[in-house]
Amino acid sequence: MASGKKIRKNRRKRCACRVCGGGWGAFLGLTVIALVLILIFKAGMPGTKSGEVTALANGVGGSMAGTSETAAPSPTPVPTATHASKPAPGPTVEPAGVIYLTFDDGPTSATASILDVLAKYNVKATFFTVGDMILRNPGLLRREYDEGHAIGAHTQTHKMPEIYKDEESFRADVEAWEATVKGVLGHDLDHKLFRFPGGSFSKDARKLREVIEDMGYTFWDWSVDSRDSLYKVAAPVRKLRENIWQDSGNKREVILLFHDLPSKTTTVEVLPEVIEYFQGRGFVFRTLDQRVDENGHMVRYTSG
Repeated sequence: MASGKKIRKNRRKRCACRVCGGGWGAFLGLTVIALVLILIFKAGMPGTKSGEVTALANGVGGSMAGTSETAAPSPTPVPTATHASKPAPGPTVEPAGVIYLTFDDGPTSATASILDVLAKYNVKATFFTVGDMILRNPGLLRREYDEGHAIGAHTQTHKMPEIYKDEESFRADVEAWEATVKGVLGHDLDHKLFRFPGGSFSKDARKLREVIEDMGYTFWDWSVDSRDSLYKVAAPVRKLRENIWQDSGNKREVILLFHDLPSKTTTVEVLPEVIEYFQGRGFVFRTLDQRVDENGHMVRYTSG
């Protein structure tokens, strides 16, 4: 009887070991499957580094190998190049307005200082030049052109009684200006901009509007006058500022008239204030050859 009890105890022990062994194997199998699923999921997650996945894989391989054999070392992962995606473009913001800075009667000894201020603020302007002044200061015309400013015609002589005498005199004067510019730059200008001395609204200029357009030009007046020409000497900066601030008012487009003359020293002084003022209002600065319609044709501006 005693031997029979021992046999049954031994059977229970062996049976218990087999059951235990079978349960442990199932647990290991489920654990491995779970870890593999975690690896697959983690590898697909954005921002997961390849080194993290490799480390997890090595850990699973090591636990699977146990003590029966040594797992072969995993190769060092090769880093993959990453490409930073560009941020999505933001909404286009319409400027509060557009301003065209224009300077008449140069180039003169004041031109260099004007160009220095414009370069400092990376602003482009339109220079309506006089041929006789170009002959005196050809290097300044070249600088205006090389620095990306627009150049327009303001006649060859600026002598209104002679220019406006008749159509023939007018055409001859404008053609002389064209020859002067070509002689300095070595070629014609891409855009044909014109400003009548005294403006296109005078009685003498009105009768020549069609003539200048027939010559291929677009003519321009101004919508805001700094009035820097009304003083025999330089106008006070305070007055220039008041004139510009008041005349621009709530306008969304400003064609601002300055004069490029040595006696107008305060024009250069007020220019930084003007640029900063309109920048602060959200305006953009353009040249008059950029004032175009939907077909790309320049649109003239007349004051009257």
